Amino acid sequence: MFRPLAALAALLALAVFLFGAATADAQTPSRWLVSNLGRAGAHGSDTLAYDHAQKFTTGGHSAGYVLTRLDLIMTLGKTGNASNFSVSIWTAASGRPGASLGTLTQQGSLQVTNHDQIGFTPPGDSMDLDPNTTYFVMVNSQGNGTKAHLGLTADDIEDQDSALGWSIGNERLRRSHSSTSLSAFARPDAHALGHTSLKLGLSGYAKAGGGFASKLVSNTGRETFPVSFGFGFLAEIVQSFDVGTGAGFKLTEVKLKLAYSGTGAAPDHTVHIYSADSEGLPTGESLGRLTNPGTLRAALNSYVASGDGVDLESNAVYAVVVLGSSANAPSNSRRFLNTGSTYDDPGAPEGWGIWNASHTRLAGTTKWSPNSKRLSMEIHGYAKPQAQEEATEQPNDADAADDSAQPDASRIVTRRNPDYAGATYVLNGETRTVASDGTYQSRMCILWDSTGRQVGVRYGGTAPCPPRPDPNR
Repeated sequence: MFRPLAALAALLALAVFLFGAATADAQTPSRWLVSNLGRAGAHGSDTLAYDHAQKFTTGGHSAGYVLTRLDLIMTLGKTGNASNFSVSIWTAASGRPGASLGTLTQQGSLQVTNHDQIGFTPPGDSMDLDPNTTYFVMVNSQGNGTKAHLGLTADDIEDQDSALGWSIGNERLRRSHSSTSLSAFARPDAHALGHTSLKLGLSGYAKAGGGFASKLVSNTGRETFPVSFGFGFLAEIVQSFDVGTGAGFKLTEVKLKLAYSGTGAAPDHTVHIYSADSEGLPTGESLGRLTNPGTLRAALNSYVASGDGVDLESNAVYAVVVLGSSANAPSNSRRFLNTGSTYDDPGAPEGWGIWNASHTRLAGTTKWSPNSKRLSMEIHGYAKPQAQEEATEQPNDADAADDSAQPDASRIVTRRNPDYAGATYVLNGETRTVASDGTYQSRMCILWDSTGRQVGVRYGGTAPCPPRPDPNR
């Protein structure tokens, strides 16, 4: 049975988590979508006596993405070199560029000796990109005298800040500057500059709809124990974590920090998400097995959830469960790193936290033992959108008052949901009745970032509104 009073009270009490808050600015902030600018610059550079094409693939955000900027590492090389070239984004067709989506505008000047990061922006400062789609960055030389250089890397790993699902191709293509045929693009000869990628970074944001995954909680910034204290691949490990407030979350990725060296096959292991009991131990069936990285490395390793992620309820306890195998060879150089710090990294949303201990057991055994060391890990995902009632957002007279005149900087705004018609509710200690058309009044708090910039609003509840930080501090 629908209970309008209870439903209204619940909705009014919801504190809107950052991802679900009504944003004050029309402009969505850009972030790195994918980058390899932090990787080693093996092989130095290649000349713009050639045209170059670098493949990249977008992530799985169902609504797609907006590209706002491309950065390349470039230099003139020496005085007198020309810098007559263009940069564009292309679709992919049969492993080569297919059709141009637009030419980008250069934002900086090339220097003679420095390999600088040069920015390029799309027409209108934005370009739509589809999800799970491969595109090309093309750098087109426009004259034989163009001898500027592009930075390269032989490292196949993207920077850690790259968005989930985004990647840069491990090899680039090139052709003679005088060619106009797309089929002329081919991998450079192996003895020259084969198996190298352009050093680049793509910035932008996910379109509205669904969720854009980001780091929810982590402790990887805390000091880890020596490798010899790490959890081996013969073990099974449980690391519990608390989920914060809101309308629920989607877990899209877990990153685990490894010490990893040596040759031979990767150890057999799987990573799962479970509900956890009051002691932090897994209960029931696995909520989802995460996909292992293609290659394990001595750094953060990404284990990715299928589809749009694993459902997590708010204010609940879950566990990352690593299942090793008794068939794995013992190794002191291949271990999951852990930390003795009880502090998480700053920036976690309200209510999120990694438990101060873990549980371990040998693979194939049944008894879990508590362990004071915490698995060094990051959890990525996004908040589900809050259930929002229809709102007119038209303030009444009280809204016109200066915020500073009200101790908690709250406003009273008018909202509307026909389902609540006739229900009673309490506002500022006074019992009121929702109008026949569903109109009622609600308390609204303004949310600020650390610089004093408005980033959203929160409706209902009785908790004090957050004070606006002093931007001059």
